[in-house]
Amino acid sequence: MEWVALIIWLIVVGVTGLLALTGGLTSPWFFVQALLALLGFVATIVYITDGANWLAWTAAGLCLVAAALNGLGVQMLVSDQGHDFTAGQTAEELAASFAGIAIPFLMTLTFIMVLAAVGVTTVD
Repeated sequence: MEWVALIIWLIVVGVTGLLALTGGLTSPWFFVQALLALLGFVATIVYITDGANWLAWTAAGLCLVAAALNGLGVQMLVSDQGHDFTAGQTAEELAASFAGIAIPFLMTLTFIMVLAAVGVTTVD
């Protein structure tokens, strides 16, 4: 289970990094989301090497908070209010695509990390 989570974390770190690059000027929540994804990836690596359950719970919590921040960022993308800074229409369209990709991966990671925290693992 941990190795599946590690592979999905790599995908999430890449997607949220691209999301921060394309939509970060419009919504600063995307930068924070990318940081949380990186921290969750690190927590998962340390969990695999150390085995402390609190690290798996931390990674699951970081997934949930990152998904919530994704929602806040998307809300700013689709709002009708003017933005102080923007990366342009094309970048915002790409950011919306990356946000749509990131949410299912983050929720899947939450499920996997909760399973790992409660003891459903593939490595003993």
